[in-house]
Amino acid sequence: MTDRLDQETLQEIYARGGADAVKRALEDFAAVAGDEELDAAVELACAVIAAETARITAVADQREARIADLEAEARALQEEIDASRPGPA
Repeated sequence: MTDRLDQETLQEIYARGGADAVKRALEDFAAVAGDEELDAAVELACAVIAAETARITAVADQREARIADLEAEARALQEEIDASRPGPA
């Protein structure tokens, strides 16, 4: 356990174990930190988690948009295929 929780440390902890790992780190830090240090670490942890959540949401939004584009492209191709088939005799 580190004797300080800065942004880089919290980001590494989050990357390795998610929000539960950050919570455990804050609990451990509470045993050695003063109130002001702990408050600052909690605020920083919240900011780290919020930033990562925003990043994940942005990636998901981009992927959903790509899926919608691919679905539209597939529908257009299917329409072309259907239009190129000869009708019933």
